[in-house]
Amino acid sequence: MTTRQNIWPIEGITGIDTSFQASPEISAGDSEICGIRSSWITLRKKLDKAQLLEFENRMRRQWAIETGIIENLYSIERGVTKILIEKGFTQGNLDNLDKPAVAAFLKCHLDVINGCYEDIKRATLITSNYIKSIHAHLLTAQDTVTAEDPNGKRVTVEAIKGKYKTQNNHATR
Repeated sequence: MTTRQNIWPIEGITGIDTSFQASPEISAGDSEICGIRSSWITLRKKLDKAQLLEFENRMRRQWAIETGIIENLYSIERGVTKILIEKGFTQGNLDNLDKPAVAAFLKCHLDVINGCYEDIKRATLITSNYIKSIHAHLLTAQDTVTAEDPNGKRVTVEAIKGKYKTQNNHATR
């Protein structure tokens, strides 16, 4: 059974099975989570619309950057990261990157994050096809991934976009 559950900071995601719990140590009623939510609500009330929008835009840019770092697509120097978060993904700022492909990854990841925000506002139902669609969009600028063959050798393979994995793997650095 799916129920409507309010999610911080934007309310309105539907289609979440609220009976699922990833770990017995974590629950939706966790006092730490409630405290963070309470602090966010208090801070949000103090911000005017322009300040809130700027905060959200910086947060989205940081998430876009971290998405590629987590996936080991690139590393970005701290100073460049700071400029991109604070000033945005303008062509002038993206020119500071050491590889042109990184700019395409960043733009793609930011588009997905912005799209997810819009989907939350529309209370889009989270389905298997929705997750696959997000995955396909995240990989729009990425044609290959690094994998390991059965002998442990690192190889480059085609990125399968919008489908669930069919083989075991684990992230390594």
